[in-house]
Order: sequence, then structure tokens, then C-alpha cells
Amino acid sequence: MIKKFISFLLLIVISRGFSQTVEHSENFLHEWNSTLTSAMVVDGFSPKLASRTYTYPFIAAYEVLINGDKNYKSFQNQFNALKDLPKADTSLKYNWEVAAIQATAIVGKKLVYREDVCDSLLLEQLNKLKPIVDGAVFKNSVEYGKQMALAILKWAKADSYAQTKALPAYIYTKAPGAWKPTPPEFRPACEPNWGTLRPFVIKSVDDYRNPVPVKFSTDSASEFYKLAKQVYDIDKNRTSEQTTIAKFWDDNPDLITFTGHDMVPRRQMSPAAHWMGIAMIICLNEKAPILQTAETYSLVGVALADGFIACFKEKYSSNFIRPVTFIQENMDQDWISLLVTPPFPEHPSGHSCISASAATVLTKLYGANYKFTDSSERDFGYEPRTFNSFMDAANESSISRVYGGIHFMTGVTGGAVQGTAIGKYIVENIYTR
Repeated sequence: MIKKFISFLLLIVISRGFSQTVEHSENFLHEWNSTLTSAMVVDGFSPKLASRTYTYPFIAAYEVLINGDKNYKSFQNQFNALKDLPKADTSLKYNWEVAAIQATAIVGKKLVYREDVCDSLLLEQLNKLKPIVDGAVFKNSVEYGKQMALAILKWAKADSYAQTKALPAYIYTKAPGAWKPTPPEFRPACEPNWGTLRPFVIKSVDDYRNPVPVKFSTDSASEFYKLAKQVYDIDKNRTSEQTTIAKFWDDNPDLITFTGHDMVPRRQMSPAAHWMGIAMIICLNEKAPILQTAETYSLVGVALADGFIACFKEKYSSNFIRPVTFIQENMDQDWISLLVTPPFPEHPSGHSCISASAATVLTKLYGANYKFTDSSERDFGYEPRTFNSFMDAANESSISRVYGGIHFMTGVTGGAVQGTAIGKYIVENIYTR
């Protein structure tokens, strides 16, 4: 019990430390990015849930802030089912930053468990502005922010997420080549119905189907057996650099380690948080104004969210076996992957899909050869890594899953193809300026 309590305190320290990873300047959205991340890290939000939790608040902020710059276009009638957003009263004066803070806080508070952290940041940010904003303007702005938040929450409520929570538990099949719970914890299937959520931008997840390209087989001469052998051989001969890459991109938000009979939780960022962290680094590098930051966070958010929806539709349709299961049953019963295998089917790789979709969006926004240093994992014990482009980072994230022993090569290539297609659809069909 004492160990568990100490672990909990450490989680709090880690989460608070993360919010201070970078100097946020006066751009309040960076503080919301860090605060949402901290809240989700402590509670071990799944990557899918994290992508949804980031995206709605930043869309709310964006839709408020565009009132102050007519060069930017609304997402209304561009995103699926997004309509009837409140219009500002042209007879009144507003401070759009105050309104956007209010909108972001209300939406964010509804999507995390730790509502108090949202209340605290809202109060802190508004208190900075209240002395310098006219009283009537401040009141108008807070009211408009509330109206926008309620409209975004109404839109969010209709995305089918709540309905998935009422569906029966997933029952896995014992068919050859099918996924089943994996060691060491043998957790039940995570979010088997995520693929039924309404996407933000793409029209149908069926347009991004990417079935397993090889047939399951235990024959040592088969293509599939060779894929499994490749994972096994990489693990046995893995270089220190490959180990570093695997761990840097691990992003398992809810790890359990065992010390004797004690289970000790370890929390870290999800892959969604990792890419939102990269988005923050780029915005800070560019000294992006608040509206440009809202644009970046919103578009990266929808790339992550739609990537996960399409990816998980395919995962539970293909229902493919994980490397650790096949290798233990057919090659080496004592083999354990470097990384802990997540509790859902193998194909396609979620990391590969959402990394490619996010990188495609960031490339459109900031250029194809944007060199940057990713320090988002520093507070979790990993040294920063430098990349020559966003796709360079996405490719490393993708191959890291093979280095970690939790995906076949077909899983990561399939995920990258799927995510690139989703990102391409977003940048070709959503117009912000």
C-alpha cells in the first residue's frame, strides 16, 4: 500500500513537471495543451481517448478566435456534422482571447476526469486578463465563450463515444491467427468499438480499409512465418540505437511493472500526446500567434483522431495475432518483447497510422524539410531526438514498433499507408485560410 501511495505521489510530481517543460510565452493554448496532457497522463488515458480529448477543446478555441481575423475560415460545414455554431453579436465588443479561454476550459473540463486542474488554469488565465479588459467586454467575452463551448459539446455528444461504453464486452475468438490477450498482464481488448465513432473529417472509415496482406501460417517456409522470424531476429540482435528508438516512441500510457508481488503503475505520454507535444514545440519555435496555434492544434488533433478511428476499425476487422503470441507458441516459449504489447489486435499499427497522418498535416502547415528537435519526452526520462522533417519522425515512430517487438513489418507499413492517406485527405479538403 505504501509503495502504491508513493507511486501516486510521483505521478503527480511528473504531471506537474510536464507543464513546465517549455516556456509557454503568453500563448494560453500551450498551457492548455500541457494541462490536458498532465491530467491524462496521471489517469492513464488510452491513446484513442486522448486524441478525442485534445481535439474538441482546440476546435472550440479556434472557432472563437477566427472572429478576430477574417482571413481564417471556420471548420463549420467542413467537419462532419459541425453546424449551427453561435455567432457573435456585432453590436457588442469582445476580447477574443478571453472568450477562447472560456470555451477551451469548459470543453476540456468535460473531457478529463480532473476537472479541478481545468478550473485552476481557467481562473489563473482570466485573472491575468481581467484587470486590462473593460468590464462589459470581459462579460460579453465570457458569455460568448460559454455559448461556443456548449455548441461544441453538443457536437461532441453526437459522435457515438458514449454509446460505445454501453456495448457488450469484446469476446475474442480462438481461430488460428486471431488476436488474443497478451502477456504479461493479459488485459482484455481495449476500445474494440472505437472504429464506430463519427470521424471529424474523413467521410467513411471504409475508404481506408487496409487488410493484412499476408496469410497466417505456422509453416516455417511461409511469408508470415518469415515476418515473425524477422521480429524475433531483430530482438535478438537489436542495436543500442534501435533500443533507444523503441523506448523513445513507446508512449504506453498505462504500464504496470512488477516488483516481487507488487504491481507498480508507471504513467507516460500516449502517442497522441507525443504528437501534440511536437505541435507545441513547432508553434513555439515559430512564435506562432494564438490563432495559428489554434489552427495547428486543431488540425493535428483531427489527424490523430481520425487516424485512430480508421485504424481501430481495421484492427478489430482484421483481428490479427500479435508477435509475442505467435513467437511464444511457435518459436520460443520464453520470448518476451522489449516493449509491453498493447491490448488490441496487431494490424495495422496505430503509431504508424497517427504519426503519418499528423506528420502529413504538419508538413502542409510548416514545410517538407522542417528540421526540429523533439524534447517532449524529456520529463519521462528520454533524451531529445532531432529529425530532418516531420515524415522523418513519423518513419522512426513507425519502425520503432518493430524494434520493440510488438508489430510485424506489414503492420507498420500498412499503418503508415493508412495514416498518410488520411492526412492527405485532411490537407486537401479542409481550408482554414
